[in-house]
Amino acid sequence: MDRLRKGLAPLLALFAALGAWRSLASPDTFWHLAAGRWILDHGEVPDHDPFRFTSDREPWVDHEWGFQLLLALAERIGGLTGVLAFRCAIFVLLAWLLWRLGIRIAGFEGEPRGDGMVIALGFGLLVTLDGLHGRMPLRPELLTLVLFATLLWLLEVARERPNAAWLTLPLTALWVNVHPGALLAPGVVFLHLAGRRLQPGALDASGIRPSWATAMGFTGGTALALGANPWGFHVVALPLRIRAALSDLPATNPDWRRGWDDPPYWLLGILLLLTFTAIRLRDRRVDLASAFELAAMTALTCIAVRFQGLAWIAAFAFAAHLVRLVSARAEVFGRRIAPVTAALLLLACGVEGWRASQAPAAIAPGRFPEAGMAALATWDREVGVGHLFHHAVFGGYVLYRSFPPRQVFVDTRNEVDPSILHQIAEARSDARAWRALVERYELDAALLRYEDRPRQVLGQPAVPGGRPTMELRTTSALLFPPDRWALVHWDDVSMLFLRRTEARAARLADSEYRFVQPEDVQTTLQKAARDPAFRAGLTADLQRKIAEDPDCRRARAILDALQRRLNIDTIPSLPLP
Repeated sequence: MDRLRKGLAPLLALFAALGAWRSLASPDTFWHLAAGRWILDHGEVPDHDPFRFTSDREPWVDHEWGFQLLLALAERIGGLTGVLAFRCAIFVLLAWLLWRLGIRIAGFEGEPRGDGMVIALGFGLLVTLDGLHGRMPLRPELLTLVLFATLLWLLEVARERPNAAWLTLPLTALWVNVHPGALLAPGVVFLHLAGRRLQPGALDASGIRPSWATAMGFTGGTALALGANPWGFHVVALPLRIRAALSDLPATNPDWRRGWDDPPYWLLGILLLLTFTAIRLRDRRVDLASAFELAAMTALTCIAVRFQGLAWIAAFAFAAHLVRLVSARAEVFGRRIAPVTAALLLLACGVEGWRASQAPAAIAPGRFPEAGMAALATWDREVGVGHLFHHAVFGGYVLYRSFPPRQVFVDTRNEVDPSILHQIAEARSDARAWRALVERYELDAALLRYEDRPRQVLGQPAVPGGRPTMELRTTSALLFPPDRWALVHWDDVSMLFLRRTEARAARLADSEYRFVQPEDVQTTLQKAARDPAFRAGLTADLQRKIAEDPDCRRARAILDALQRRLNIDTIPSLPLP
């Protein structure tokens, strides 16, 4: 059994590492990286916001500074390859912790167990790691997964050595400096100790059942440990502040959407079946501590999908308890699925290894404005570019590429000056509010992602003095009209507009795209159908773009539609990439 256990562990760790070797795709990664660079350069944790010109010097509770420091150190040592290796190391550590947790719960460290139980546990961990790969973005949440697994392991150790429970206090103090997931620690400690207290007909391995006073004492201790950070107990209110900032906005943060539509139903179904089997055994009981933890994490998952990773970990711990509870059946089950488990593990490692080898770049292609930022840098050198407007998901990447000295308009830190989110929402629906926003922040350029869905606006009357017509226009066409803004770069990811000024007039005359509006395709093609001169200019713009960037799919799609002379008045949208 020892050889089997030692053979499974490295294969599971390899699966975890290969699954984590993916291109960086989360916009949060880059502002965390910028914050870590700032901490390394200044030797302190920021207490104000150094990154936004819209909230410069505003107070900022950087409650994830520990993760940011580690991330910046990884980049400083190995560049973006070091950053990817950092994520792999986190997943390998998590796999190791879960394996240690599982073998402790299942009883492999005490009385001898059969190979079938080891196989059953390994199969459960394989399924769990595959589920955790869904929480892949390189963000502080990854360390919450590691520290949550560590907390469960310490609480299991405390069944035999009660003094180990004291280690939950420094663990919580460490946790609260890397991610607000630490706020769950007091609740998890209480549920675990309460479950052990309420467990019928059994004492802990130490022979001591925890008292209610012990449960409340350790719960209060971990709650006090949350104050062990540069801002004290102010961090407790941060999640509520973030939720409040997003509650009345038209957009929805995907991580905070309700998880009713996306919980691991099949996993919960398996666990319920195993639970039913366990309850049917005589003189046996399901472990209440683990059941309470799983129930709490599942409930949180239904509130927000960001808690899915914690639910997977709690489910694995609960499954390990069931393996121990139904040891005879687990032995038979494990032996039966041994060939399947081995084949799945080898196949999974092969698939993940192939995916890792196919990763085209450290930064996921098509997600961030790499070419747009290069064009911005060129224009900044030649004519100077002031404050840049951009979408929030571009903010972290702009910081990564150009801070210092360039600050950003906004990023995905929703707790920093939430008023800017409401200003943007208002400006997008009111022309006067948009012009006021441009003047208030002296916006000089805009780096935009595509929002191809048009909205209805009033257009010019069909005949002089007639009623206004209803037109469908996209957001960038409305907010950045060609009489005030010049399109100087575009590709499949972003568009770069510069504000028209007399100083730039000559340079823009040679470089801007005068006719194409790559987001507002329908209106552009309709105008081309009516105006031969405009059609010729549009064709020249598109051919120029394809000559500069032969791989630009958007340019080829627009040119193809133009050359095929489609009846564009009846086409609601084009199949653009």
